[in-house]
Amino acid sequence: MLSPSTCIKALLLAAFFLFGGSAYAAKIETLVMPGPLITGHADVESECTRCHSRFSQEAQNTLCLDCHEDVAADLNAKEGFHGLMGFKETDTCSHCHTDHKGRDAEVTGLDREFFNHEKTDFPLVGGHQKQQCDSCHKKDKKWREAPSDCYSCHEKRDAHKGKLGEKCADCHSPESWLKQKFDHDKTDFPLKGAHQKVQCNACHPNETYRDVPTDCVSCHRGDDVHRGGYEEKCDSCHNNDKWKGAEFDHSKTDFALSGAHEETKCSNCHAVGVKASTLEVKCVSCHQVNDVHRGRNGNDCKSCHSTKGWDKTQFDHDKDTNFSLIGEHEKASCNSCHAGGIKKNAKVRDCKDCHSTEDPHKGELGEECDSCHKPTGWHDDTRFDHDLTGMPLYGMHAIAECESCHTSGQYVAVPLECIECHKEDDVHKGSLENKCGSCHNANGWLYWNYNHDLTDFPLTGSHSDLACASCHKKAPPENTAQTCISCHKANDVHQGRFGRNCERCHSTEAFDIILNRTLDSGQERGNEPSN
Repeated sequence: MLSPSTCIKALLLAAFFLFGGSAYAAKIETLVMPGPLITGHADVESECTRCHSRFSQEAQNTLCLDCHEDVAADLNAKEGFHGLMGFKETDTCSHCHTDHKGRDAEVTGLDREFFNHEKTDFPLVGGHQKQQCDSCHKKDKKWREAPSDCYSCHEKRDAHKGKLGEKCADCHSPESWLKQKFDHDKTDFPLKGAHQKVQCNACHPNETYRDVPTDCVSCHRGDDVHRGGYEEKCDSCHNNDKWKGAEFDHSKTDFALSGAHEETKCSNCHAVGVKASTLEVKCVSCHQVNDVHRGRNGNDCKSCHSTKGWDKTQFDHDKDTNFSLIGEHEKASCNSCHAGGIKKNAKVRDCKDCHSTEDPHKGELGEECDSCHKPTGWHDDTRFDHDLTGMPLYGMHAIAECESCHTSGQYVAVPLECIECHKEDDVHKGSLENKCGSCHNANGWLYWNYNHDLTDFPLTGSHSDLACASCHKKAPPENTAQTCISCHKANDVHQGRFGRNCERCHSTEAFDIILNRTLDSGQERGNEPSN
C-alpha cells in the first residue's frame, strides 16, 4: 500500500502533466492540503512552495530558515534556544513544529511549566527563578523578543533615575535587587574601614555619581567641629575606621607636644574656626590668661616654665643671673622684686629698690643695707660694728636693742651723752649735771665708781658712807661748799659762838666726838669748848 506522501507526489506529478504547468500544480496542492495553517503562516497558505520543496523533503529546513532568519542565526552561532539545543543536521524543523493544525494550533511545542531556561541565553538564577513567565515575556510578543538586559525590566525600580546608565549588573545581582556588588575599589575612591558600611546615598545624594568630590570635608563638613580650622585636611588626623578618636602626629609639625601638652585637648589651642597655619607657637598665645606677671616678664615663658606643668618653674636664679637667691629671697615671689618685669641682662638691684619702705633709718644710714642686714632675715642678727662709731658698745650697751637708744629711727648725729637715754634713771635730778660717766659705767647703772679722793674734799670717816645728795644738793658739784658748817649748821650746838671752823674740835668720824687739842695762840680761853 502506498503512503499518503507518495500518493500526493503522484497526484502532483499527474496534475503537472495534465494541466500543463506550476500554476495548475499549485491549485492541485491546495486541494490536497491536510488542514489550515497556523495564524502565523496564514498569509502564505496559498503558496505551498514557501514551506515545501517539491519532491525534496530535505530542502524543507532551508525554506524554514530562510523565513526564520533569527532562528537560522542562533543555529549558526550556537546561541539562543535553538542554538543551544544541540540539533543535528539531519533534524528537521517539522520534527517539533508541525503545521496544518488550524489557526489556533500551538506548534512551538513548549510547556511553560517544564521549560528548561538553561537552554537559553538567559539562564534563570536567584530571584529570576521565582518570577512568572509573563513578568518578562509579554503577551503577543515572541518569547525570543523578551529583553535580556536588566534595565528593560527594572527601569521603574531604578533608584538612580538612569544617572548610572543601564548596566545594572555592574552593581546588582540576580540574587536580590537590593544586594549590590559594585566594586568601588575600581574607582578613584576605594572604600575602606567604615566607608564600606555606608549607604550609597550618604555620599551620592540625589543620585549623583559623576564628578562626586572625594575629599573628606565634602561629606563630613557637618562633623567638622573645627569649623575649617584645620583647612579641611581631615585625613591628617582622622582615618577611615572611625571619625572620632583622631590620631595626629604633632611631632611632624613645628610644635612637638611634650609633657602636659600631650594630654591637652586640640581645642584648647586650636580655637574653632581658626586655621592651624595661622597659630603662633609661643607659650603666651595659649597661656596669656595664666600669666600672673601680666606681661611684665615678656613672652619668653619657657625660660622659667616647662611643659611638665605651668606651676613648675625651672628658672635657676643662681646660675642664670648675677643675683643668687639665698635666705628669705628664695621664698619671695618673682614679682616681689621684678615688679616692672623680668628683662635679660637686667641690672642687679640694690636692697633699697625693694626694701626702701622697710627702712626704719629713713635713709640716714645710706643705701648699703647689706653692711648690717642679712638675706636670712631683715631683723635677723644684724651685724653692724658699733665699735667703729663714736659710741663703742660694751657692757649692758652691747646687748641693748638698737631701738633702745635710736628710738626715733635716727642714727646719724645721735647724742652720745648718757643723760639722753638715762634721764629717767638720774636720781640726782640733774644736780650732778650730765656727767654720768664720771660715776657710772656701762656694766650697770647701779655700778658707779667715783673716786672722791681725787677731789679737793676726800671722803673720810662718816663722809664715806653718805649719799652724794647729802652734800650735793645743787649743781654743779664743784660749787658745793666744803666747810663743815655748810652741812652741819643744824648740828652746831654752839650756835656759832665758836666760829665756823668745826674741824678744830670735831672729826669726820662723828660730829659729837670732840678732839683734845690746844687752842691756837690768840684764841680766848673763854672760847675753848667745854667737855
